[in-house]
Formats: sequence, C-alpha cells, structure tokens
Amino acid sequence: MLKISSLGSSKGVAGDVMYNAMAKVGRLLAESGHVVMTGGFSGAGMEAPCKGATESGGEAIGITFGGWKSNDFLTTEVDCQHEFTRAGEAPSLAVQFGVRLGLLLEADGYIISSGSSEGTMVELMAIVTARKFNSAKRTAILRIEECPGWNEQMLDTLHAWGVLPDAVRQDIRVVTTPEEAVAWVTAGK
Repeated sequence: MLKISSLGSSKGVAGDVMYNAMAKVGRLLAESGHVVMTGGFSGAGMEAPCKGATESGGEAIGITFGGWKSNDFLTTEVDCQHEFTRAGEAPSLAVQFGVRLGLLLEADGYIISSGSSEGTMVELMAIVTARKFNSAKRTAILRIEECPGWNEQMLDTLHAWGVLPDAVRQDIRVVTTPEEAVAWVTAGK
C-alpha cells in the first residue's frame, strides 16, 4: 500500500473535465489498494481524488489548516491548526502551511492536476527541493487536452534554468490520462 499525494487547485466541481479526471485518479488508486492524501479542501486537486477514493471503498486523508472546512469525502483529517496547537495557542498560518506541506511530501509519489494554482506550484517546487534529501519519488502532472496548463515545455524551461535538476526531471512526467498518472507514480513500488 502506497500513500500518493494528489495536489492541485481548489477550483472545479463535479462534471468539470479535470475534476472528473482527478476523481478517476482517486478511484484507480483506491482500487489498487493505495491511500490518497490531499490538502483536504475543495476542487479538482483535492476533493475530486478523495471522492473517487472513498466512493470506491478506499482511504482519503486530508491535511488541512487554518480551521477551514474540509471536503466531505475524507476518511481521515489531520487539521494542522488543532493537531499542532501548543499551550492552547494555534501556530500561525505560515507554520500550519509548512507543516501541511511537509506531511504531503511524505507520500510515496505525487499526482498533480495541470493548470493549478500558485499554491500547487509551491508544492511542485517543494517536491523538487525535497528530492535532494530523500529517495526518488515519481511525480505525474495530469494534463487533459481540454484544460490548458502545465506541460513539458514548462518542465523543460525549469530544467534549462537549473531549477529542475536532471535527477529530478527524470522522475516527473506529464501524462494525459488518469491511468497513465497512476501507473507512473506506482511503478516499481
């Protein structure tokens, strides 16, 4: 059983192309016996994979912060505001965000919905940075044709700038189907 972090925007609702694709990612992961981890909130990047996983009888862990309402499809919620409160005082939002990001990085692999937000770019850069300190973990960026967004050109540009080292670049792939995303991040594990 692997824990796979699904990362992406809080935008999108059921019926949207990317939402439906990420729900399928969650379903495929659950059917393969894997656990879905997300930021725990709404949208294609977080709610959709949780919905797909739990509707297939799987586990969906949400790592939330700020006391904001989580999505309705979590089997477990880790609320960084409450879990890490010391002496009755919650840590700042910046500390909660950092703890949340660290917990999401502890996954065995990552699936990112393309066209995501600035927060998702922070997560991608954290994956790149964390790779220096831990073993290779595969990342799939799911790019659906109808949803413009992140692509190979973006990754090639980051690589050319030196932001995406060779050793990390080989572990990140842009894919076009949920099946490819799940196969890539779970291969050989």
